[in-house]
Amino acid sequence: MTSFRRILLTFFAALLAASLAAPAFAANPHEDPDKAQPAYSAVTLFRYYSDTIDSILAGDAATVTVRLDKMVYANLPPSIGKATDDFVDASMGCVSALPAIDRDVADLRVLLRQSRLEEATPLVNKLTDELSQAYSYVHNMEDSTNITGAYFGVFNEPPTSDIRLAYEGTLQKINQIRSRLDVIRDLLARLLASTSHALTPTDLTLSVQPGSAFVGDTVEVSGTLSASGQPLAGRDVNILFNSGVRGTVTTGAGGTFSASLTVPYWYNPRIRVEALYYPKDTDDGVYLASLSPPVTLNVLYYQASFSVSFLGTAYRGRSVTLQTAIAYSPDAEMVQRDLEIYLDNVFLAEVSATDALTWKIDIPADARVGRHTVTVTASAIGRYAPALTDAVLDITTAGLTLGMKLPRVIFVPGELDLTGAVASAVGPAQNAHVKVAAGSYTHEFRTAQDGSFQQRMKLRFQFGLIGSAYMDIAVYPSEPWNRPLTISQSILVVNTIVCGAFVLLMLAAGVLLPIKLKLQPARSRRRRLAQPAAASPPAVAPQYTDMTALGAAETAGTGSEPRARVFSWYALVLRLVQRFAKVVFKPQHTLREFVAKTRKTLGPLADYLMEFTRLVERLLYSRAPATDADAQAGEQLGRRVQDGLGKVNQ
Repeated sequence: MTSFRRILLTFFAALLAASLAAPAFAANPHEDPDKAQPAYSAVTLFRYYSDTIDSILAGDAATVTVRLDKMVYANLPPSIGKATDDFVDASMGCVSALPAIDRDVADLRVLLRQSRLEEATPLVNKLTDELSQAYSYVHNMEDSTNITGAYFGVFNEPPTSDIRLAYEGTLQKINQIRSRLDVIRDLLARLLASTSHALTPTDLTLSVQPGSAFVGDTVEVSGTLSASGQPLAGRDVNILFNSGVRGTVTTGAGGTFSASLTVPYWYNPRIRVEALYYPKDTDDGVYLASLSPPVTLNVLYYQASFSVSFLGTAYRGRSVTLQTAIAYSPDAEMVQRDLEIYLDNVFLAEVSATDALTWKIDIPADARVGRHTVTVTASAIGRYAPALTDAVLDITTAGLTLGMKLPRVIFVPGELDLTGAVASAVGPAQNAHVKVAAGSYTHEFRTAQDGSFQQRMKLRFQFGLIGSAYMDIAVYPSEPWNRPLTISQSILVVNTIVCGAFVLLMLAAGVLLPIKLKLQPARSRRRRLAQPAAASPPAVAPQYTDMTALGAAETAGTGSEPRARVFSWYALVLRLVQRFAKVVFKPQHTLREFVAKTRKTLGPLADYLMEFTRLVERLLYSRAPATDADAQAGEQLGRRVQDGLGKVNQ
């Protein structure tokens, strides 16, 4: 019977290991982020500042904006955060101010050269304010750089060190901006000094007839040029439409001028008309320039309004119908217009329409899912102004549905029937790629033209008894208008071969164990004749709510055979440990696995329990008979564990 028991235990251990065992992985510990020391690079920061200033000096506003936007991701000490923010703000101000100052200086040169002092005066005031603000930006950049340098201790570094050179290089670049501002300031002073002598003022009048006209029609402009009440003949006068020169006329003997000009096809409701005289040739340095009071010309034209709508859902890779209606004011005649259609500023088509348009838009297969803009424009034609309208097109994909009954239980080895169909709101999913995974089993296939499929998934033999797994189904459509589908469901995996072997084993145990039990009484009678009767071990584990367990253990197993006494004490200790540690001794646990699970709770007592376990395993799995010394050792270890638990409980 000993051999049979050993075979039985070995089989159970192998069966449980095949069903429940899982590999364990160990990972190297990572560095504690709370204890990691941050590292900052002052050299990199100063060089970044210097390169940014180079872009400012070059007038490259786009590069400066991109570089400064990246500063929010820089690894910087918190204590210089404000200084860095000030540098960013000042740099953005500089890159905007310098080009504006250059443009105003160029305009001032022109005005002063034409003796247009009245127009130059407000520009001088503006330039003075711009220079003052630019100097403030440079000062802030310099302060921010000095604060950053003091934080990193650049003055304690050797003059030839990288950090010292990077710091001083940044300051030199800042001084270049200041020097540029100094040059502009000196130039402004020289320009103003050159026009300080007195000039004779001039006067200019202007009228426009008629005051309202359609685009393309002709209007008459006329006026008079004089100086100190005397007409100026033979002088050129520029006619300005919205500050742009539209024509030039020469004054007659009485200083008068007149011209016919065409209303431009600007399709603006109003045009500001002005007459401009500035001295040249012999008049230069004698007369001041003059600009007539502005006259408003009302411009007439026809406007069209569009309404845009879409029929159906816009799926990626399919077409959607665009409907456009065109409406005009009541006094305008309907004319054929050339319409251009754009999707997100990408030209799609050019079509002609009078009052309505229906057009199919083919949506690209790689279009981004989400909101897009469809633009319809009509170019200008004669008195009809250009028109434009936008509409939001929501491009989407259709969700797939899987017509298939998913199993709750699968049996291995065997086959799993996979029959069903995949479709969406658009139609069947043709030639879709389907991946099925059930635990460690996988199967891949494609759907038919009608979206259906009929497959059989082979489930090969694997070790295991009964366990849970997940059945995952992923569908990847071939059509761009359908989006992928994933489904996951918990299933029960039953190994029929292992379960059958387990049942046969249980049946065999049911036949052989009664035979062993019949033989057991005879052996027990022979043992009772050889030794005095021993007290039976405690039938019920004592409650470990007080110290009554100690008294029960002291009388347990007195006078019995050594083997029974050892097992009696060990059974008592196991019940006490289970109650104390709240750990259940499961059927698949070995004795050592149980001790390992209780080690954290028992602390040092676990060493006594492990020593007791080794003694019990020796008596269980070896042929060596139990001795009185074993019984005494077992009782001593049991009392140590019991006493230790009693102290903890108190």
